[in-house]
Amino acid sequence: MRSLLLHFDDEQASAARLGAAAGIATHCINRHRFPDGELKLTLPASLPGRVVLFRSLDQPNESHSIREKWSASALWAAFWPACSTP
Repeated sequence: MRSLLLHFDDEQASAARLGAAAGIATHCINRHRFPDGELKLTLPASLPGRVVLFRSLDQPNESHSIREKWSASALWAAFWPACSTP
């Protein structure tokens, strides 16, 4: 089964190292921040059967806003069924 490691632009280097070590392709999730602070996340048009969302805890107070954490949580919840099937 093909897999894909999704990550945000601020963790490109770490995600690339992890993807290379695991033999998994990587793709950056595009973020657009609207003036009111809302985020729009854009994913690839098609996704494989197994998707991994990478979000490091390195410097969590500096690099991750509460909105980003909630967005990532919502994204993870959306892919949980696909990730949990063997």
